Amino acid sequence: MKADLHIHSTCSDGVLTPKQIVETAARKKLIAFAITDHDTLSGIKEAKKYMKKNSPTVFVPGIELTCDEPGYGFIDIHLLGLFIDETAKPINQLVEKSKNQRTEQKKDIIRKMNELGFGITFEDAAKFATGEIGRPHVAEALKEKYPTEFRTTEEAFRKYLANNKPGYVKRKEGIRIKEAINAIRKSKGAAVLAHPGVYEDEYAKEIIKFFKAAGGQGIETKYSYHSSHGIPKKESERKNRLFSRIAEENGLLKSGGTDYHGGERKIGIGEEGITKKEFEELKKLAK
Repeated sequence: MKADLHIHSTCSDGVLTPKQIVETAARKKLIAFAITDHDTLSGIKEAKKYMKKNSPTVFVPGIELTCDEPGYGFIDIHLLGLFIDETAKPINQLVEKSKNQRTEQKKDIIRKMNELGFGITFEDAAKFATGEIGRPHVAEALKEKYPTEFRTTEEAFRKYLANNKPGYVKRKEGIRIKEAINAIRKSKGAAVLAHPGVYEDEYAKEIIKFFKAAGGQGIETKYSYHSSHGIPKKESERKNRLFSRIAEENGLLKSGGTDYHGGERKIGIGEEGITKKEFEELKKLAK
């Protein structure tokens, strides 16, 4: 039994509604699960509506925020806020700021793709989004219009949409890491660095050092990089061992989950996550 504390719904770029996620988590008898949509809180209220009273599976309100620290060279860093009070003013103010930045960034990326010869529009991408628009929706628009060149979402990211690729445009005024941590903690949540293994080891260590100094409280140490980012399974396991050790050495709590989106990612809700003991430690921290 696991606690899967990293799941995306249709309110950002996942394929399951909050209701379907609640039903799946209950059916799989998870210890706990968190909906952590990108830069939005809109899935939390719906999920709570479908949670049964006295359910043995705990629902954790969450969010995944995108941060930048250009002065330090940290771009597109993802932080999870777990156990947050979704009605709290600090997190809602940050979400509104992030939402505007997120939309403008996607428009900039589409303009960049137009310059590179791909005739897609913002509306082409937006029709794939039931919630906040993200780069996966831009990838869907590319796949629809150019199926020969873009057979999968991963291929669109690898060629154009990933950080530092020709079609990527960073946000004009990103949220700072300390700004995000402060909003999470003032909203009764725990601030967790998401998937540090997507970065090179030394770069990740520098991010963790900065994150801890800014008041960060935990890092993901259970994450299936091989399912979500195409990293070989043995390397994925090595990264989890590395970040588990770094967490222990730095007094940071351990978190983790599937980063479930559905679609092409070959991992199901609850197939990755943390133990009951690790979950209780995070829960105690948030309180």
